[in-house]
Amino acid sequence: MSVRLLAVFTLITAAALPLSAHAAYPESPTHTATSSPGRCELRQVADLITYHPESINGCGLLLDLAAVDRSETLSLSEKRTLANPFAWVGDSDQREKLLEDKKYQPFFKLVRVQATLGKQPATRGEILPCRITSLSGQSIAGGYLIATTLLTPEGVKAGRAAGFVEAESDAATGTLVNGMRLEALFQHPIVRNGRVLIRLKKQYAGVVETTTVRDLIQGMYRDCFIPTDQWNEEAALEYVKTVDASRISVEIPEVYAADPYTFAAQLMELGVYDVGYEEVASAKAAAAVK
Repeated sequence: MSVRLLAVFTLITAAALPLSAHAAYPESPTHTATSSPGRCELRQVADLITYHPESINGCGLLLDLAAVDRSETLSLSEKRTLANPFAWVGDSDQREKLLEDKKYQPFFKLVRVQATLGKQPATRGEILPCRITSLSGQSIAGGYLIATTLLTPEGVKAGRAAGFVEAESDAATGTLVNGMRLEALFQHPIVRNGRVLIRLKKQYAGVVETTTVRDLIQGMYRDCFIPTDQWNEEAALEYVKTVDASRISVEIPEVYAADPYTFAAQLMELGVYDVGYEEVASAKAAAAVK
């Protein structure tokens, strides 16, 4: 079955959409759940790929409370000071003074701190499980993690981890008892390096179909965002390009750099087929059987 394709793209000038870290793409204020008869929008045959790191990481200092308690060189007052959690979460000047005191340095260990994210993009305030690993291979049993900043792979501050550590069987690894509270809001899980990535659903994917949809998006890009005298084939492949038989990479136009969700919503309303998308899928399924 041959499928005629129809390029339909209407710019939406409504207010910017509210951000949602859990949506694959935002709902357009003018979009309705049911498309007009005979029209298939890109959102019905493709998905936007979301990005979020699997973990956020940092390096910090672990106070060995067990070693402090056993110490014969520290006074009782000094032991109490080190063992007091408020000494490490309160006044930063006092904390720095304790960390810099050479007398106390033998009681600290360098550790790797890693908070694990779930499959869905995380939201501010969420408590994440946090794993602690000794970089020297020494035991972390009875330890207290000094406040440590954790960063995303892009270097964005995601939060701070601190608190008592529970060691595992090998003693050199363990978990943060209370976990870590996420402070950052991952606002653009659909954006990577200034681009969004579209994947055609399995029943519609193929070299011909993906190339055709790419050409439609290029046409929209040319008509809406790029001056005619600056448009050429090389530019077209830079702005909108196929990655493989099912994925298309689209650069976010400069005018939408600060609001990629609105661009994504408009992009996913691009009309692609002039027949029902169920019919397209049925035709591809029938062809696969032959």
